[in-house]
Amino acid sequence: MLNDIRRVGEITDKEVEAYALTSEMESRIKAVTDETSELEQRPRVFYIVWHDPLWTAGSETFIHELIEKGGGVNICQNITGYTIISIEEVVARNPEVIITSEWSLEWAQNETLLQGTNASQEGRIYQGDDDLVQRPGPRLVEGLEWFAYFIHPEIFEEPEGS
Repeated sequence: MLNDIRRVGEITDKEVEAYALTSEMESRIKAVTDETSELEQRPRVFYIVWHDPLWTAGSETFIHELIEKGGGVNICQNITGYTIISIEEVVARNPEVIITSEWSLEWAQNETLLQGTNASQEGRIYQGDDDLVQRPGPRLVEGLEWFAYFIHPEIFEEPEGS
């Protein structure tokens, strides 16, 4: 994404602005990854794109990258792209943190089968902001900061804004 922003800056003759934006984004990303890159404790994270049917983000997605950079392990890292997954498979993988799209929070909190997961039992089901994490753009960095906070509240303070 950073390269795309720089490229658009070149094409639109806004290279200085693009460089300033990507430099600020890189600084914020580094602030998170400096804290998470060497962590030994990396909670298992499940991201719900949609719940009927149950859609998630596997490897080779920016949501997967947010989970990894935020200090977690995507329980669906063995799946490529965005795909449907069975709830039984999610329960078997026992996420410690569940992050949902805005439309799936209530479902995740009330789904009987998920209540046996560590995430549910520990009250670690969170709603991400779809505009920050499901749309590739400069605001993904803010999404990363929220993911880091959801995954490691013992390290990160709640980001400003909600």
